[in-house]
Amino acid sequence: MKTSTLERNGVSTEMVDLIGRLIELIAWPARRRAMGDVTMALLDGKRRVAEDVFGWNRKAVELGIVTTQVLPAATKFKRIEAEGAGLGRSR
Repeated sequence: MKTSTLERNGVSTEMVDLIGRLIELIAWPARRRAMGDVTMALLDGKRRVAEDVFGWNRKAVELGIVTTQVLPAATKFKRIEAEGAGLGRSR
């Protein structure tokens, strides 16, 4: 018998309920990023499982995952670009 992603990762129904309530408190677009974080951390990046378990839109979750992967790199690039223009911290 195949175990579910939730069982394999030790995610209880209480945790699912808590995460769902907490995510609803976050404003967009940060909510989308949080949905992506939860999906990557607890659901092995499975967007369809997030849709089934939490009722989240699969496309929003996918965009949130992409955002969590791309945004840190873009932020780092902007910081390096600002430092190169003399706008960053002096060393």
